[in-house]
Amino acid sequence: MHTEVLLNTIGLTAAAAILPGAVELTLFNLAGLLPKRAPAKVSTFVGKIAVLIPAHNEEKYLRKTLEHVAALQYPADAFEVIVIENGSTDRTLEIAQAAANATIHVYTSEKGVSRARNCGIDHLSQWSDWVIFLDADTLLKPSFLTELASFLSWPRTSGAVVGTTSVLPDHDTVNARLWFTLYDLGHRIT
Repeated sequence: MHTEVLLNTIGLTAAAAILPGAVELTLFNLAGLLPKRAPAKVSTFVGKIAVLIPAHNEEKYLRKTLEHVAALQYPADAFEVIVIENGSTDRTLEIAQAAANATIHVYTSEKGVSRARNCGIDHLSQWSDWVIFLDADTLLKPSFLTELASFLSWPRTSGAVVGTTSVLPDHDTVNARLWFTLYDLGHRIT
């Protein structure tokens, strides 16, 4: 059943997987699978959002990512966070469980990012309209969901959506900052 969800879903992907410290953000709209609704007036509410975070050996980054997710300025009853630990050999699961609350849920899966993502899809609340796959080392601004909802509510004539990310270096050196500044610039103009 969930295979059909993934195959019938339109996505927004911004990925920079070949660079160290790169982030990937993938957004899927599940609205096509739900009963049709009347067209919404332009607003900042686009439905309920699920943020899925596959995490394998991410103890170095996960706590900070979850702190940023907890600080999102979006109605708490309009989003959920699902962390899927998948075979870590470090303290990733312990860190995720320490952050668990009414909004943040933690599950485990077999090793592999695809298995983790599928596990997350299996545990979605039935009310989720959108799914965001977020890397465990990605830091979101507090206004991220509000800005995303505002963008997604804009009237458009096409069903296609494209997005981008800014990549930050792991180590704050002059060379790293220069490299990632050039990368971000190139990514925005291409």
